[in-house]
Order: sequence, then structure tokens, then C-alpha cells
Amino acid sequence: GNCCKLFGASSANAADVESDAPESTAPSLVVVAASPDAAVACGHASKYPFEQFAPSMNVRELPIVLFNDDASQQLVWYNGGIKAGIVHCPDDEPDVWSRDAVVMSPAYLGFAIEPYEQRYLYYKGVGIVFSRPHRGKFMQPSIDTMLVCYGLDQLFQSKGCSFGRAIDIGMGSGFIGKFAAAKAPGKGRLAITLVDVDPAAEEYCRSDGFGATIRGAGGREVEWSCQTGDASALLQADSDFDLLISNPPYIPTREEVEEGTSAAPSNFWEGCGLLVHMLELMLEGRYRKGAHLVVMVTSLTLKAKRVQALLAQVASQGLQVRVLVEREIAWKDGMLDPAEARRTSSPTARKMTRGSALAAASILWVRCGLATAGKGGIAIAGPTTIGTSPTSSTSADLTRRRRGRQSRFERVRARA
Repeated sequence: GNCCKLFGASSANAADVESDAPESTAPSLVVVAASPDAAVACGHASKYPFEQFAPSMNVRELPIVLFNDDASQQLVWYNGGIKAGIVHCPDDEPDVWSRDAVVMSPAYLGFAIEPYEQRYLYYKGVGIVFSRPHRGKFMQPSIDTMLVCYGLDQLFQSKGCSFGRAIDIGMGSGFIGKFAAAKAPGKGRLAITLVDVDPAAEEYCRSDGFGATIRGAGGREVEWSCQTGDASALLQADSDFDLLISNPPYIPTREEVEEGTSAAPSNFWEGCGLLVHMLELMLEGRYRKGAHLVVMVTSLTLKAKRVQALLAQVASQGLQVRVLVEREIAWKDGMLDPAEARRTSSPTARKMTRGSALAAASILWVRCGLATAGKGGIAIAGPTTIGTSPTSSTSADLTRRRRGRQSRFERVRARA
């Protein structure tokens, strides 16, 4: 499918546009899409500053999974380990090198990992030793996770950005929240809240494997709060954050597509109710003055009528939406067994019950109060998904722009 594009800044120069924009203390919204960066030189893992964990942590053998700076390439060393809290990686070339990373487990290149299997995951100075706790149902770190972090990195490099209170909504492994804690610019203490409905997510994020850092960018103090509960209820009671981050369930249900209703997430991928709630609070001005909202959406997400309607209100509310990152990724229904995939209420999911399909991921950045002359117009592209037609002229433009180009996934598959 083609990705949605909310025009206002291209993925290549979003940071540049922000640096030229007038300073504002009005709220901001950010949406996550996906885009490539300079290639990482294949070399020795010793050049990467891996984190140090509690001295009591020892793992005889685990894979080291590393992404380059723009999250377009994935390197895997099978025989890594941790001794007395120090990560050890073989000092040679990686066993797997995915030059077009569209999934976290590129089985077509010989690497696949289950949620319960331990691994060290690393991106730009931030790492976790992850395996999902017993009975946990939250999604393990995925390619989405890396792209959201890449989008945040783009935002953090923008002129004038400063954050004091952040929340990772539906944190799962907490990797995105930990990345924000380590990289978010600002002065003084940074308060980070992690929240998820799955108690296993809180259990993991309090473990030595997560390794919550006590110091962030510039040595600022980081204060952590980890909670189990309904993020919508939490935000209703306390929305005083200046950075809100989420990789929410983004596959709409049948009702959301056909009737325009909003459904609470029934699992970690289906039901856009949480996304809708976050957008509604943004449009109501409930977040802290000058706040940013960074969320992951895909071309499938915009089939939800309520999501489209909310984004269409952005211009009239004086907000801007920008793409931070835009990239094709593989949406794998392999996370479902075939019977469950056929039963799911999502019509788009049922069309993709054979193997993998491409969806476009989008990281968008919305900034309230920057809708000045020449920058106030926001064109919202309707999505195109497998087996469907474009829903707007803007989407048709995007379809024409992409026509004739071989997809990144097709190139990867051809090489494999």
C-alpha cells in the first residue's frame, strides 16, 4: 500500500523546516511514518558504545541486534554475551546484515527471534536486554520501535525543542521511552512516565534488563514512573505532558472503516481508539502548552473514518502535521495464526492472511501555532491499501508519484 503523507514538511527536511519556523509555545502533534539515511559501514561492533547493566547481569550467549543511525540497516551477531553487566560482541563482521530493514526478524536472511528469546537490542547509544516475561502479551520490539526512535531523534535535533515531562503510551518493552529519556533535550529534571495495560510490561521495565538510566542528555536527571493501567484514563486525569509518544495499535476494525466509530484496542495491533483519544485531547488543547505528540501510523490507519476526520480538523485548529520519517515496512500477519487472522474483524487484515504484505509507516510531527501565512495549508492524503482504491485526490497524487518504483521489500526479497 502507499503511505499516507500529510504535507507541510518532507521527511528529508522536516528538521530544517522546523528550524526556520518562528518559535511558539503552542502544542504540537507528531505522527510517525518512515525514510532512509546514510549506510552504516560494516565493521566491528566494538566501535559502538554499548550500555553497561547491573554487575549481577550475566548472559552466556544471546544475539546482538543493532540498527544504524537511520534505522534502515540491521546488523546481527549471534554469539554475543553479557558478563558482569558488560555487553560483549564478537569482534568481526555481523552474521546477518539486512541492508533494507523492513522487519525486526528477517527470516529470509536467516534471523528470526521469538518474544520470549533473549536479545540485546541497540540503537544510537540506547540498548535493552529483552525477553518478554511469562504470560506477557505486549508486542516485542519491532521495526516500528526503531522507526519511532529515529523520528524522535529527528525531532530532538530541531531548534528550540525542550522537554521536561514525557510519557510513553502503551510502552510495551519501553525502548521508545528509554530512548526519549536518554536523548530528549532540555534543562533540569526530565520526568518520564511509562504506561501499559499489560502488567508484564511494567514487570519488564522495572527489571535489570531494561536498565532505566538515571541521566539523560547533557547529564540531566531522569525521574521514572512506571504504571499498569488504561492510558486513556490516565491522560484524562493528567494530560500535563510536553512530549507524548506512542506506537499504538493502528489497524482499524471493520466498524472503524465502515461506520466511523472508534474501537478500543483489542490486542496490540487492532483498534484505533487510543490513537483517536490522543488526537482528540490534542485538538481540545488538553496537553501542556508547547507540547508535542509523536505517534506511529500506517497507510492502513487512515482507512478509519474517525482518524481521517480528526486529522482534517488540524488546519482549522492552527496545528501543523509533518512527516518525520516515511518508509515501507512489512506488515506480518504471521503474528496471528491463520484461523485467528480469518476471524479478525479487520477487513484489511483478512486480505493479508497469506505471508507478508507491505504497509507504509508514518511518523508525523504536528506543531500547534505554526500555521502562519504560506505554511498554514495542510493537505491530508487518504490512504491506499491492498485491494482498495485511493480515497482522496492527494492520495491519487501519491499513487502516481510512486508508480513504477520497485518497493524496498521487493528489492530485499529479490536479493534474498
